[in-house]
Amino acid sequence: MRCLLLGQGPLCDRISDWLGEDVVCRVSRPLTPQDKDFLKGTQADIVVAVKYRHKLDIEVIESVGGVLNLHNSYLPHGRGAHTNVWALATDARIAGVTAHWMDAGYDTGPVVYREQFLGDLREHTARTLWLALDQQAFDVFRFVWTDELWKKDAIGQESYAEGGSVHYSRDLESLQRINLSDPTTWEDAIDRLRACSFPPHKGVTWISHGEEFTARIWIERCPPTTS
Repeated sequence: MRCLLLGQGPLCDRISDWLGEDVVCRVSRPLTPQDKDFLKGTQADIVVAVKYRHKLDIEVIESVGGVLNLHNSYLPHGRGAHTNVWALATDARIAGVTAHWMDAGYDTGPVVYREQFLGDLREHTARTLWLALDQQAFDVFRFVWTDELWKKDAIGQESYAEGGSVHYSRDLESLQRINLSDPTTWEDAIDRLRACSFPPHKGVTWISHGEEFTARIWIERCPPTTS
């Protein structure tokens, strides 16, 4: 099975290694309708996107007969960017992995398979949840690939264009920036700190006496107490 792999990062590297010679080409740059001849020239049987950071034009998607996207959220929750962050920062408290066909929207295409993350989100920061979801995504991809779920006709498969949530990269700054005079609760403050703790990136930031500060946290579950 000839696979054209779109993406970058450790998860994409791992899937590429697992697929081995099935990967005929790997692309991380943006693709435009002008690349249609290049895409057809790869003679790929399937195009798979893993942590691909560019939105594909519908003309590109249709030119290759569809693109299977591996997305680290439990759709329709967490459409868009930084899914690990918003799983901790929003009231939904839902994380997971979804394999779906791309369409013109942001993670709104027909779903092939989705799996909820069953770990305790209270134990996680953005960094640790990112690692956990990448492991789950690798397992989900192997299941979808091995069982050839992607060969099933996408027509009639459920899609989640409505409901849930969608976030963009630009939304992250407003989550990170806090005003020390704003009213809050300890729970909300800790949730925001957890969601913004992904070293080496900035954590929660604030200005005090003209200087900027940043803070991150780590989470440890305390051992049960004995009476």
